[in-house]
Amino acid sequence: MDLIIEFILELFLEGTIEIGTSRKVSKIIRYLLLALIILFYITFNFLFIYIGVEVLKNNMIGGVIIILIGILLIFTTIYAFYKKLKKL
Repeated sequence: MDLIIEFILELFLEGTIEIGTSRKVSKIIRYLLLALIILFYITFNFLFIYIGVEVLKNNMIGGVIIILIGILLIFTTIYAFYKKLKKL
């Protein structure tokens, strides 16, 4: 079951990114799909930071590590989208 969900999500995310960067698709659809993917990644990254803040209440070191990983994910996400959109 886990493999099926992973496959479907990967297919959706990779497919949406490829469609969002294809010049053959109209701009409105590309921008909507890219906004959807960006919203998904932002939500995931800030959820990671929120979990870090919640862990921070009980465990100082663990919370700081999770928050730092969340911040690192935000910067790598921004860099990856910038690199991908720069090709457009």
